[in-house]
Amino acid sequence: MPKTSKHFITAEDLYNLETVSGIRISPDGKYIIYAQHRVDRKTEKKYSNLWILSTAGEKPRQFTFGDQNDASPSWSPDSQQIAFLSNRADKEKPSQVYLIPVYGGEAQPLTQIKGEINSLSWSPNGKKLLLIVRKTDPDALGRQEDEQKKKLGVVSRHYDRLFYKRDGFGYLPHERTHIWTVDVASGRRSRQLTDHPVYDEVFAEWSPDGSQIVFVSNRSQDPDSDIDLDDIYVMPAGGGDFKQVKAPQGPKGHPVFSPDGRWIAYFGVEGINEGFKNNSLWVLPVDGSAPARNLTEAYDLHVDSFTINDSAVLLKFYSYFLYYAVLHVYVTMKILRPINYSCIFYQYIHFIAPINLKPCRFHRSKCIYILRLNDQQGGIY
Repeated sequence: MPKTSKHFITAEDLYNLETVSGIRISPDGKYIIYAQHRVDRKTEKKYSNLWILSTAGEKPRQFTFGDQNDASPSWSPDSQQIAFLSNRADKEKPSQVYLIPVYGGEAQPLTQIKGEINSLSWSPNGKKLLLIVRKTDPDALGRQEDEQKKKLGVVSRHYDRLFYKRDGFGYLPHERTHIWTVDVASGRRSRQLTDHPVYDEVFAEWSPDGSQIVFVSNRSQDPDSDIDLDDIYVMPAGGGDFKQVKAPQGPKGHPVFSPDGRWIAYFGVEGINEGFKNNSLWVLPVDGSAPARNLTEAYDLHVDSFTINDSAVLLKFYSYFLYYAVLHVYVTMKILRPINYSCIFYQYIHFIAPINLKPCRFHRSKCIYILRLNDQQGGIY
């Protein structure tokens, strides 16, 4: 890193702090894509663009350009396309899904959904995208389409739920987050798979064969009052009835299928109103033939940011050590060389996907993660 003179931080220095998000390695293991965020000095507006770099250690290069917000990049299974969210068409409306070829070509819009898209992921065969969407409230749509209503703004608000506002977001919409799929070839067959005026569905993921979707939902009588009553559900990829996969009571997140589709790994806490406990890594059979097992119960460590690879489970503990878990066996991983130090990073883990292993998405021995020590900037490793 170049040497710089030390001085007390000023407000002007904040313009030099750029963050990254959505770090993803291509399934063939050759490239890393991520979103880099910045603040414009003149307008004070925040923008982000996609950047790409080779895993061989080449210098990062900017992949998308313009004063808009490009974020949440996701590789197609064949590593030829990248799906991402962008508000480049209309900065006053929620971002839509765009597709861009990796080896040349312009980004093309895929969706025209009237709502906020919170996440996206490719189906294993690359034909569909799985989305979490919150549709725009009808009164908000009316303001978008009527200039007079737009100038008048929000006249009044009426809520019949406990949670009506959120830090960093403001007043919450009345619509809830639900599961959608969209056809990659045309983008015209956007299909909403779940719907309910009270319940949200979150953390949706494909099964390895693309036939099922796992997700988390709190379907208690009043989710706002009983916030810890999360459950794991599995549903057909084409929609229809979903079934609950029995697991201990408590908050849950990020469920993922094992490569053979027989197991689900998730992180969570057992118990209601017991947020003082460590997050633990759990596995349970999809068919409910055995109770869930807490794989990290013996360790007084908080677990987060994990995924199932082709033979095991990887977790990242909130320390400077990475552990590779094969059910109950843990092997300490060494810190690899840094790829880039150009930005301030936050801790994250993701595996490099194999070239020839199918239907597996992840490599058994390589991962990308971010490490930031107390006295220096972070780096991608």
